[in-house]
Formats: sequence, structure tokens, C-alpha cells
Amino acid sequence: MRSNIPSSEYAEPHAPSQDLTTRTVTSLFWLFSSNFANTTMRLAIVPILARILAPEAFGIAAAASVVTGFASIFSNVGIAPALMRLENVEPRHTKTGLTISTLLGLLAGAISIALAPWIAQFFNSPELTMVLYAQALLFPLRGLTVVCESMMQREMAFRRLAMIESVSYIVGYCLVAVTGALAGWGVWAIIAGTMTQNLIRVVLVVFSRLDYARAGFDWDAARTLARDGSGFTAMRTLAYVATQLDYMIVGRFLGMDVLGLYTKAYELLTRPANTLTATIRRPLFAGLVSIQSQEARLRRTFMRAVSIMSLVFIPATPLAVILSPELVLVILGDQWTEAILPFRALSTALYFVICGRITMTVLQARGVLLRGTYYYIFFALAILVGAWVGQFWGIGGVAWGVAGAFFVSFLLSTALVLNNLQISWVAFARIHARGVILAIGVLAVVWTITALVRPYDQPLLTLLAVGLVFGVVGLVLLVLAPRRLLGNDTDWLMARRNAFLHTLAGLRRTKAGNG
Repeated sequence: MRSNIPSSEYAEPHAPSQDLTTRTVTSLFWLFSSNFANTTMRLAIVPILARILAPEAFGIAAAASVVTGFASIFSNVGIAPALMRLENVEPRHTKTGLTISTLLGLLAGAISIALAPWIAQFFNSPELTMVLYAQALLFPLRGLTVVCESMMQREMAFRRLAMIESVSYIVGYCLVAVTGALAGWGVWAIIAGTMTQNLIRVVLVVFSRLDYARAGFDWDAARTLARDGSGFTAMRTLAYVATQLDYMIVGRFLGMDVLGLYTKAYELLTRPANTLTATIRRPLFAGLVSIQSQEARLRRTFMRAVSIMSLVFIPATPLAVILSPELVLVILGDQWTEAILPFRALSTALYFVICGRITMTVLQARGVLLRGTYYYIFFALAILVGAWVGQFWGIGGVAWGVAGAFFVSFLLSTALVLNNLQISWVAFARIHARGVILAIGVLAVVWTITALVRPYDQPLLTLLAVGLVFGVVGLVLLVLAPRRLLGNDTDWLMARRNAFLHTLAGLRRTKAGNG
């Protein structure tokens, strides 16, 4: 399921032990390790499933994920961020939260079952009905994990959460989904993998925090949770609608097979990027909240985050655009050639997607939820118009329409943040100069390499040649001339790296001493 929504991951956690620096560095390490491991496993499993299953199977699974995402938001209703933001969480809060989330999960499952035939009719896919019936069983189970997982995040138990994510994915997809695909289950291989992953995850999360798996109800606690979580729930709902509208339009008007092509093109582009941004946005939010009264530091932190993102994702854009055929054919296989066009079109908006997430994180940290709500309304309308108009020109038209919507939304979110932080557009544009120059160099090098290697009709060879050249050049620049590559952020990045390594070394020594 694709998502670009604010969630409980942005809440500032409270941990009972260890100093803040140690907790933060340890959390960052496990967050990145978990995201990297899960992304690596997905990149290993997707090529296998893509070569066995037809695009239509992925399209049906994507349509079902649209419904399950809505149900997940409904069953949460802001309980997770509310629990993490409370200064003092009492048993009545956790018991009330568990009761509410479980009951809402049951209600979401019942609504999903009742609406399944109409949803299947909307997507013109009769098989979707039974898929929704099956996945509706997961909603009450997910409700059971809301409180336990929120408290684990609050306590910064990211190592355990990382292990749970990895174990559940390995069993669910690496074993069940692949086995089912080889056995000829079709879309049910994906659904069986998803359900197995979720079931294992529920069991492990709940048993990791059994002390919070107790039901009860208190009206005052319920009102507190509703008050503190309502703003995030509204933004999550709007954001989720915005990020799923193109899926709904493609599935409704172009069919499940085209939806499968479109979703895989989008996921192939954004999955690796999400690994980095998902790790950065949590500590960025917490850091911005802690210094929100210090305007100068806020501006520096925001500009530095954008500068670093521009150095990574602006050069990555021409790389993805030019290498679209090779990336799709090598990772997904020959039957996915029609995904090349949407992948290339969406690649042009890669930086706008990433920077938009950073700017919205700043608005949330500043507590500008009303403006954030207006932004997501505009974002949803932009996606709706772009996808609706684009669908008359097929899957490529939708992709170009959505890319345009991301660009326009990026301009709006940037304007909101620059106005809030009192930063000029000139200053904002200036910090992109190094990334643009780097992108021009990347464009020239990649264009030359592909011109030399593509005539051999070996996509993997092309990717290896590009990877080798950029690996060597990047390593040389980082070692011999880091300031030419990183600019004014060199000292700050080096200091953060040294602090990170020093803290990890201290943690290893402490662990060895305790052992």
C-alpha cells in the first residue's frame, strides 16, 4: 500500500532511560537498519513475484490495499499519535485506546464486508469481492496492535519493532507469497502473504507488550485521546485520499492489469527513496519540535535538510529517467515493458515528492495543522485532475498528470513553509545549485554510458556499468574532495557521522561490559 501521510511516526517519543543522544542515535540506527532490510527484501521478492504473477494480480491487490488503508485510518482515529504526545500516559489511557481501536476495527471490517460488492463493481473486478472479504478479517486484529505499538515507539523500542517487521515479512512474503505464486494461486498468493505477515506482526507486537493489551474504558481518557489525535486523523485521511485517487481512477477506467503496471512503476521508483526519508523525518520532526521557539535554528535545520535531499534526489532524477528501461526490465522482467513509460514520467517528479514530504514535516512540527489540511485538500484536487485528464491518454497520461500534480503541490507546500519560516525564494533556490550542477554531470555521464552499452541489448550490463562508474567517482570525491561534493554542509555531516560512530562504539562497549 502506497502512503505519503502524516502518522504517529512523527510524534516525539518519551523514553524512561538512557540520555537523549544515546536513545536518538540508537533509534536512528535501528530505524535505518529496519527500513534498509525491508527494502532489500522487497527488492529481492518483487522480481520473483513479478516474473510469476500477471500484472492483473498486482492490480487487484492494489485495489484491495486502497480499502484496507482507509480502514486502518478509521480504526486508529488518532489514538497512536495521541498516546505518544501525552506527557503522562496512565493505564486508563491505554485501556481506553485498546477498546476504541478494537471496536473500530470490528466496525471497519463489517463496513468493508458490506461494501465489498459495490467496491468490486466500481473497479469492474468481481474477484475483488472475495479478496475484500478475506482482508476484512485483519481489521480487528490491527486494532489490537495500535496501543502496544504506540507504546513501543514511545519507549523507542525500535530494535524489537525492526525485528518484528523483518520476521513477519520473511514469513509472509518470502515464504507464503512466493510459495503460493509458484503453486498457481494468482492474486491469492499476494493476499495470503499479506494476511500472514499481518497476523504474525499482530501476535509479536501484542506479546511484546502484554502489559498494555488490556481493555477498559474511561470517558475522560477517551476525550483526551480524541482531542489530541483529531488533528492528525483529519490530515491522515486527506493525505491518504490524495495519494490513492490515481489508483482509483486507473483501476476504474483502465482496468486491473493497467493498475498493476502503474502501481509497480510507482513502487519501484519510491520504495528506495522511502527508506531514506522514513528514517530522516522522525528525528527531523522531533528536532524541529524541540527548537520551534528558535526561529534561526529552525531555518538552518530546514535549509540543511533540503540541501542534503537535493544533493541526493535531484541527481537521482536524470539517472532514473534515462535508465527507466533497464531498471524495469531487470527488476520486474520482460512482461512489464508497459511499465517503462509511467516509471519514466513519475521519475521526473521524484525530487518534488521527497521535498514535499520534508516541507509538510516542518508544518506539522510547527503545529500549522490548518494550513496542512488546506494543502492536502489542494493536493487531492491536483491528483484528481491530473489523473482524470491523463486517463484519456492511457497509463502514460495518468503518470504525467500525477507528476504535474506533484510539482504544483511541491510549489504550494514550499510557499507555506517559506512564509512560515520567513525564508526567501532566492535563498531556497540557491541551496539547490550544487544538486543541479551534479545532476547535469550525472546526465552527461549516464547518457554517454548508455549510448555505448545499450547497443549490446544487455540491460543488466548497462546498470552495472553505470553503477561502477558512479561508485568509483563518488568514493573518490568523498575521500579526496568532500567539500566539492557536500558544500557548506560538509563539517556538519562529518560531525554527525563521528558522533554517530562514537555513540555506537560506546553502546558496544557497554553491551560487552554487561555481558
